Amino acid sequence: MISSLKLTNFGNSVGIILLKEILNILTVYKGDPLYVVETSEEHLIAWFESVSKRI
Repeated sequence: MISSLKLTNFGNSVGIILLKEILNILTVYKGDPLYVVETSEEHLIAWFESVSKRI
């Protein structure tokens, strides 16, 4: 699945708007952390159930 994300201003910061369908697929909720993962070829936005298990 490929989906575009919209960046928007929140005060002096910038945030990402996620579609409800994406939130449901990732099972993430308001306040949950998302991570930008850099590989040699791309950057990914990811969510991990337990980051300590992945690092």
